[in-house]
Amino acid sequence: MRIERIRKETFAGGARVSADVTWEQFQEAPRTLFIETRDAFADDLSPSPDAFVAAMMPLAQWRGEKRVLVDGCVCTKLRDGLAMAADLFASWYPQAGEIRIEATGGFVPTRPREGRRTASFLSGGVDALSLLRSNRLEYPENHPRHISDCLLVFGLNSFDFDSTGFKRDRIESFEMHLNRMGKFAKGAGATLIPATSNVRTFYPDFATWGSVGFAAGIISVALSFGSRFDVVELASVGLGTACPPGGTHPLLDEQFSTEAVQVRHAQPALSRMDKVRSVAAWPEALTVLRSCFYHTIPEGINCGKCEKCVRTMLALLAVGKLEDATSFPGNDVTPEMLGSFELEREDTRRN
Repeated sequence: MRIERIRKETFAGGARVSADVTWEQFQEAPRTLFIETRDAFADDLSPSPDAFVAAMMPLAQWRGEKRVLVDGCVCTKLRDGLAMAADLFASWYPQAGEIRIEATGGFVPTRPREGRRTASFLSGGVDALSLLRSNRLEYPENHPRHISDCLLVFGLNSFDFDSTGFKRDRIESFEMHLNRMGKFAKGAGATLIPATSNVRTFYPDFATWGSVGFAAGIISVALSFGSRFDVVELASVGLGTACPPGGTHPLLDEQFSTEAVQVRHAQPALSRMDKVRSVAAWPEALTVLRSCFYHTIPEGINCGKCEKCVRTMLALLAVGKLEDATSFPGNDVTPEMLGSFELEREDTRRN
């Protein structure tokens, strides 16, 4: 794989960084990978080779590429981390073979920004809200670990796009969610940074994205903002050492760090139920909590029917807070709702 012509462009209302991606072994037409943000954060967005190699290395390995050649310099820390990530994937999946990272500009340690600043991802889900809640309870505003920025990324859901690109109704729904979460973040003392990426469209199906792509894809967005913050926290699924192999894992996520942006896999041993209790104790969070699989755009924030919605509603009911969770369409869980699906994954059952 070759990642070339890494560049930054500005447009009315924002900025975009992009790179041309060309396969060397796998038979697929060249495409352009991009990350963009709104005008208020355009100066913070950088055309970082690190971001693009982090995003694409797992997929290149999965599809049998022998190398990833990057046009530019790659951070030495990320080079070593990607080697470890590749070893993990190779130990987990028979099809993941050896792969090497090459950089036309060589390997050079990046430098963190002047002054410490921490960010996290804020989708509105239980994991992200629990992380922000614990941060607010544990770190004062003047502490470098206090989360000052929250990233909200559009394009990570497979239903956000079709063969022609991002769907208009999904864009409109994201704008509503962005407005809602922006107000929530401001009330929590953080700045919400919207970003859009097409990285998810490079992954052919949910199985591949879930197996190797998720952390790499979402962290690549954070690596593009290295001039704004030097630490980004990614909420865990809360299974600790019992976490099965996958695209996000306590052993994996921090391997996508650079010297400029350190990735922290947060709350690895805090169970889903403990996270629900934490979020349930935060009244403002219960008005924006969105756990929905989002197969179709619901009339409200959550559909209240998909497996993840019902599972979250059941947990809220268990802690006596479902009635207060106004982001869900109902305040009870019926046997009929539970009978419409089966929990097949071990990690889902544990959560």
